[in-house]
Amino acid sequence: MSRDPEFIIVGTMKSGTTALFRWLQQASGSILCREKEPEFFLTGNGPGSRAHRRYRSLFPTDGLAGEASVAYSDPQVASEVAARIAEMCPSVRLICVLREPETRLRSHYRHEVHHGRERRPFLQAVSEPDNPYVRRSLYDLALAPFLERFGTEALLVVQMEHLVDGEHPAWSEVLAFLDLPPSPHPRVAVNVTADKPDYTPLMRRLYDSRLLRRLEPVTPRAIRKLVRPLLLRRDPMAERLRAESRDQPLPGSVTARLDASVRNLSELTSLDLAVWGRRL
Repeated sequence: MSRDPEFIIVGTMKSGTTALFRWLQQASGSILCREKEPEFFLTGNGPGSRAHRRYRSLFPTDGLAGEASVAYSDPQVASEVAARIAEMCPSVRLICVLREPETRLRSHYRHEVHHGRERRPFLQAVSEPDNPYVRRSLYDLALAPFLERFGTEALLVVQMEHLVDGEHPAWSEVLAFLDLPPSPHPRVAVNVTADKPDYTPLMRRLYDSRLLRRLEPVTPRAIRKLVRPLLLRRDPMAERLRAESRDQPLPGSVTARLDASVRNLSELTSLDLAVWGRRL
């Protein structure tokens, strides 16, 4: 027997979604989805299609069923994704995790450098028209289609800064939203790029083909440890680009776009954005 997800974490990239996904697996005591980011709703595969049947087979027959595909909140595709989810999973619950937008875009840039997909200097990359780093920090554009389709009852928006704070009730709010019993705050960071060796071209191709995601759960740890030095390495150029990206001020035009987006977000939602300070 297969089924559609009960919840979907729709974003945003580099905002703690991997940690939240794993915390929810621990709290629910079940494997939520065999692939963390199946990205099914990026395509137009309709109900009953072969791709849809495969997607449904990723979820457990018992326990909580959910997935986390952060590409869903990219403003370039958010409208189409929201429409597809509403058509195929009208009763699904959505979670979106937001992070202070400038911090998120810098982390996104370092992530792409780490994976070998970005070699432009930081200021050049974020100044390009419609670059993904700035675009995916425009949260008003990312959330508007989901709010239009699902409203505030079926869409929980939380801030990463609150989620990782063990004193803030954000973690408890997520559990309650998914009808899970109270659980202690995990307080464990996951998927931190800093200090990881960089991807070789072969590793990048394997990762982008999604083959690694399918092989990792069935590959013995000893074999993964043996192969790891062949796929990862220290890259001096990547280290330099990441270091430069930490301190360089954003162009004024980029700062203005982020500030305007945060102001629009505060009008779209009831979020208390004070933790983002000057952006208000």
